[in-house]
Amino acid sequence: MFFSSGFIIGLLMLSFFLSGKRTSCSYLPNDRVIKNINTKKIIYAKLSDTITSLDSILIKKISEYHLSHGTTTLYPTTVTAKLEDTLEALKGLNNYLNLNKEISNIDGIHLEGPFINPNKMGAQPPF
Repeated sequence: MFFSSGFIIGLLMLSFFLSGKRTSCSYLPNDRVIKNINTKKIIYAKLSDTITSLDSILIKKISEYHLSHGTTTLYPTTVTAKLEDTLEALKGLNNYLNLNKEISNIDGIHLEGPFINPNKMGAQPPF
């Protein structure tokens, strides 16, 4: 009896103080993380939509774009592709880095793809 009346009074006070405010219950596992991620603005480089192959000029444009927007170190990521296409991208990046060692903000590369273990590809498409 006393518990339920105190609970109801507490709910009424909460509804009074929180009325008109944007509130939510974020106390379950991962709720705050997901809510935080969903509120972030996702920014992609304008050049990323048009990249089909890498050459030194394009790599330099991408590098300069990121540097002009505050990215001091860059690790380009390959997309999941056939091994030949991935090797071609690595060759293009390697050529660029050999010619621009002193001025590049590219410090390495992130390889994406099923080539690590073809038996455990996860969401990667088979090639």
